Amino acid sequence: MMDTANLKAQAEEQKHKGDWEGALRLYEKLVTTESNDPFLWLSLGDVYCQLQKEKRAIADYQRAAELSQQLNDHQKVIVALRKILFIDKENAELYNKIGGEYLSLKLKGGAVREFLKVCDLALSSSNIKFFLDTLSHLVELLPENQKLPPKFEVIKNEVERAEEKIQQVKVEPEEIKPFYKLVEMAIKSNNSKKVVESYLALGRVLLAKGAKREAQNIYQKVLQREPANEEALEKILEISHSPEMTEGISIEEGLITQFNEFKELVWEKIDENYEDYFDLAMLFREFGLHDEAIIEFQSALKGGSKQLRAFEMLAVSFLEQGDTGLATEVLKQGLSIKKYIDHEYIGLHYNLGLAYERLGEIEKAIKEFEDVYVININYKDVAKKLKELEEKFKVLVKEEPKIPLTIMKPPAKEEKITPILPKKEEILVEKPVLERKEEGISFL
Repeated sequence: MMDTANLKAQAEEQKHKGDWEGALRLYEKLVTTESNDPFLWLSLGDVYCQLQKEKRAIADYQRAAELSQQLNDHQKVIVALRKILFIDKENAELYNKIGGEYLSLKLKGGAVREFLKVCDLALSSSNIKFFLDTLSHLVELLPENQKLPPKFEVIKNEVERAEEKIQQVKVEPEEIKPFYKLVEMAIKSNNSKKVVESYLALGRVLLAKGAKREAQNIYQKVLQREPANEEALEKILEISHSPEMTEGISIEEGLITQFNEFKELVWEKIDENYEDYFDLAMLFREFGLHDEAIIEFQSALKGGSKQLRAFEMLAVSFLEQGDTGLATEVLKQGLSIKKYIDHEYIGLHYNLGLAYERLGEIEKAIKEFEDVYVININYKDVAKKLKELEEKFKVLVKEEPKIPLTIMKPPAKEEKITPILPKKEEILVEKPVLERKEEGISFL
């Protein structure tokens, strides 16, 4: 009988060592006997991903998602789909599925985040129906936000204006098919002159039919081959200044502006519970989704019974990434929340001590570890930390350069200066002139 626990341990050890071929052999053996374990398929997908066998990795992640769905384990479904997104980054349908899984967990904020990404991708690919359907779903999802329905109506009006404009310049494929065929034949002949001529002919037809945007694209292709082609330059300038094109641009910009305003309004009011974001973040960390974990820890900061733990783990994530300054700010922010009992802050104090130690602020680090020591003398290695840092601090104090004393010279004795006085006969004294007045005598 196969010792699956031992094989799993060996496979994990091979992964940590970076021996992907060795890990592959062990995981493939494991899935033959435990084929319904989503964890094994996720791990096998990770190995194939490291070996740059992306199709196999996607297949294994999809298998993990299916098994997790059968077990109603929505968190693991999200993990598996996120893994696929690492490979297939612009897959709107994947974001849509992840949004649905967040809803199953009653995490509306997470669902909103995914559905907005769907809207972005749908709009960039001109899939207007998918874009509007997803926006409508968001409005229904957030009945508590009364600002969304009127904004959605504005967006629909912008879309209708755009569609009307497109209908006005619609060209029947049969009318231009022969010209596209000429372009195709010219390209196959590898004759640059013929390619340019066929493009110009196609551009003229499109312009005559009123399809100015399509014509502009064709003339740009001409310029790629002949940058100084006068006809192409003239037509592009003419098209770009036409009222139809200017209005088309304004419609597109208006739609994007309204959608951006919608995105801002969405976050103004979402009623939900925040605790489950913390659990999902911890699962993400377990499966190596560290950036995604940070996002979920940030959601968990907003409240709930795991708020302080979210501050702690967010800071730990930043410490692991080497962003000590940011980790310090997060920990201080967590400690500023004064509504919990002392022992619930212990992790914040400990990690803030670690952060200060990394920053070389030993005295501050000692203060944080002392706070931990007072709450729980046996917490992790706090006693050892305190001892080490106190010794280090003593050494630093001894090594501090002392300010040299300046030996002051006593002030020089003042020499008595004998004033030189004029001789008695040199002193002239003017006698005052007296003037008699009725009131008395005064000096002039």
